[in-house]
Amino acid sequence: MHLPPYYSPDSASLYLHIPFCRKACHYCNFHFSTQTSYQDEMIQAIVAELTLRKDEMKNKCITTIYFGGGTPSVMTSNQLTQILETINSHYSVATDVEITFEANPDDLSHDYLSMLHRVGVNRLSIGLQSFHEKELIWMNRSHSADQSIAILDILESDFDFDYSADLIFGIPGSSLQDWEDNLNTLSRYRAPHISCYNLTVEPGTALYQNTQSGKNVPLTDEVQSRLYILTHQYLTSKKYDHYEISNYAQEGKFSKHNTGYWFGNHYIGIGPGAHSYNGTSRSWNVANNALYLTSLSEQHLPKEQEMLSMSNQYNERIMVGLRTKWGVDSRTLNLNATQSEFVKELSATDKAILSNDRIILTEEGRLQSDSISAQLFLEE
Repeated sequence: MHLPPYYSPDSASLYLHIPFCRKACHYCNFHFSTQTSYQDEMIQAIVAELTLRKDEMKNKCITTIYFGGGTPSVMTSNQLTQILETINSHYSVATDVEITFEANPDDLSHDYLSMLHRVGVNRLSIGLQSFHEKELIWMNRSHSADQSIAILDILESDFDFDYSADLIFGIPGSSLQDWEDNLNTLSRYRAPHISCYNLTVEPGTALYQNTQSGKNVPLTDEVQSRLYILTHQYLTSKKYDHYEISNYAQEGKFSKHNTGYWFGNHYIGIGPGAHSYNGTSRSWNVANNALYLTSLSEQHLPKEQEMLSMSNQYNERIMVGLRTKWGVDSRTLNLNATQSEFVKELSATDKAILSNDRIILTEEGRLQSDSISAQLFLEE
């Protein structure tokens, strides 16, 4: 099996965290604020951080740039241009760089898409989440199902963007048929890339509070497994490649940025709450907009750092690799006798395939990927 050519010792990525949203989705635990009055000030701070950290990538070529959040599509043309011009001024950027921009359907229009195309964005990640109005209301999304359809129509007829469409399954009160309807609607557009996420209950969210109080009753593990299997069967029947647990792509349309994460590419995270990784350590910026702005106004990087032990690095490689269709290279693993027998058992029970020295989980195995990974971890 050929590995994707999206990583090398000389390549790296930039992630830009835009910490603003128009509404607070009930399930979201990412760092953001609905107060956008100081958006210009935040963009200036992000530009300052990019400038301060340029030497971290002086021997690297930036092959992917990802605008996440939050909701990057709240930015104006001038704000986005400032960031991209700063990157191009201070970093070595590949001529075929992938620039992904997360957006909500209600922020997109023909004019806004034209602006994104003009400044160099060549890939979108659109937070559709559902085509059912009741589900969008339950999630407290800021857009309607009609707005999702409208923007997909525009993309299909007038633009050549690569794009990924996000959907969420496992919403309480929704049926298997509701989920299949979502997949049916999206598949008509032949989206180049589809991400299907299982709804998770994260502490600190409105969903968590409602679940704790008994207002929301999560779907059982059995039903969630059925939804996952339905997703795999449906999208692979439509010729999508299921290349990572939550991600499906047409041929050649993998997310280069996310694939870089899964294969250990170095990356810098810019903005409040953003994380960075350089192979041996992780760092993260303070997840507080006011503290971030104050620190950058003083030309100070508001971040903490953790050095990764050899076992940390090893275990992460297993955990992330087993989520993908490429699996992990068994020759690089230090399995003891018990773990080696465990791998043989996975193969015998059709939970894994052993191919060309790689351990690759089957769909049944991916349903248990976390517990399988834990069995192969090194202990501190």
